[in-house]
Amino acid sequence: MENPELYINHILSHQMKYYRHLLDTYFPHILHSTNHGKSVLDIGCGPGKTTHDLILPYLEQEVKEVIGIDISKTMLDYAKKTYEDDRLSFEKVDVLDVPDKFVGRFDYIFSFMTFHWIEDYRKLYSNILKMLKPNGGFLATYVSSSTSSRIIKELRNNEKYAPYCTNYQQVLKPGMPEKELTSLLEDIGFESVFCQVKAIRFEGYSREDLEGRFITINPFYDLVPNHLQKEFLADHVDRVDSVIDDNGIRKYYLNDNLFVVHGRKINSK
Repeated sequence: MENPELYINHILSHQMKYYRHLLDTYFPHILHSTNHGKSVLDIGCGPGKTTHDLILPYLEQEVKEVIGIDISKTMLDYAKKTYEDDRLSFEKVDVLDVPDKFVGRFDYIFSFMTFHWIEDYRKLYSNILKMLKPNGGFLATYVSSSTSSRIIKELRNNEKYAPYCTNYQQVLKPGMPEKELTSLLEDIGFESVFCQVKAIRFEGYSREDLEGRFITINPFYDLVPNHLQKEFLADHVDRVDSVIDDNGIRKYYLNDNLFVVHGRKINSK
């Protein structure tokens, strides 16, 4: 289900702090001072909040343009309607089939929580290299394994829901091992490659947050009959770990393993 407001309120609200930490920690490794009118790409921009609220102000002093791309028309329509800035634009583009106008255009390419939906990593990263200017760099984070994906797979095989959860190809793909991905990136033509899987804990979720999260990310939710959807969501949330906070309120948390990957295009290419 593509619901921009649910995505912003129940997913991004818990992840933006992590994204900011990523930029603070890893962006210096791809930072360069070739020019001050830099072009930036955000792959898998979704509803545009990360592009507008994080990337654009983070590079405020040196950015000429920030382009967010996604394959979801619903998300892009929301982004275009919600966020206005002369330097910011949103386009429907599949990163596996990039337009000629993107070739050699970008100083920096970012992607937050998107690459786990993509199967062809060689083509993905080859296209990123193609879109970067010489000495340009990319920084991405995406799922290696997650609480949410484990629960979705468990319930897909539950006899109550299995008849409605037939399109397994829509479930996120496991990433390749770190050493293998590092070798792939170097073979494609990147230098200064960093690739590591890090354990990240996202916490402070209410039950409503998790319901909104699973409605948004579970590709089977809309396939489950209406009379089962409430129970379907409850079965998801009940599988998430939780604690009781100091105010006696139950709060849930997700322990995920996320790739952090960055590299730079060799200056001579």
